[in-house]
Amino acid sequence: MKKQIILISGASSKLGVPLVGNLEERGYRIYAGIRDEKKLRTLGQKWKISHPDIIPIKLDITNDLSCKLAIEGIIKREKRIDVIINCAVLIPVKPTLESTSDEFLDTLNTNTVGAFRLSKAAIPNMIVKKYGKIINITSTSGIVAVPKMPFYCASKFALTGLGNSLRYEFAKYNVWITNLAPGIIAGVDQKEKYALIKRILFGKCDYLVIADKIDKIIQSKSPAADITIGLYAKVSIAIEGLMHNNINDIFLRYTGTRRTIY
Repeated sequence: MKKQIILISGASSKLGVPLVGNLEERGYRIYAGIRDEKKLRTLGQKWKISHPDIIPIKLDITNDLSCKLAIEGIIKREKRIDVIINCAVLIPVKPTLESTSDEFLDTLNTNTVGAFRLSKAAIPNMIVKKYGKIINITSTSGIVAVPKMPFYCASKFALTGLGNSLRYEFAKYNVWITNLAPGIIAGVDQKEKYALIKRILFGKCDYLVIADKIDKIIQSKSPAADITIGLYAKVSIAIEGLMHNNINDIFLRYTGTRRTIY
């Protein structure tokens, strides 16, 4: 059986590195998209020894040509591309009135438009092969807005909408787009103080759980459109749906007035 070919953007990120390694260990061939040249060399040397089925490639998702060449290179080598995982992300946390429109555009360009670039470049081959999966790592903040992160929330709301729209357009070709929204990502040490409480609150939303969910999405014939991970995410979304104009709105307005970063 041929190994499925996966391209992961943002492979050098805090989430990307463990995902790349974990998915390779599950029997996938991983193309790890990295923009930074130094990280590309460093991680490439590390993976060459421990993970032979990880191939680091230069990828700048803010650049149309870079995305196009990356996809074309993989298809030339493998004759196909099976899965795209849009993992690259910017998370600006800054007082809104001190932020600029350029910073907003940079966030959208990475978190949303970058995912569009990779998806657009890969989908034609997926249509020909009549198979493909695109997994957008979104966020609970793409469903329930939080204060003091307007650029990040806006980009993730947009990514959720983008993924749903593409899904409805291309599912007929057996190309499935899924938005995967983790809650607070927390790798909790069992010896850590309040570890049990944190496990319950976060729903074990660590890297291994995310990798497990991605593996199930890839193996599914028709994965769900939107998937959340962790009790925190599920409860937040449920409260938002039930109480958007009441308790949840009051709570978020209250937290938004706290001078945590101002």
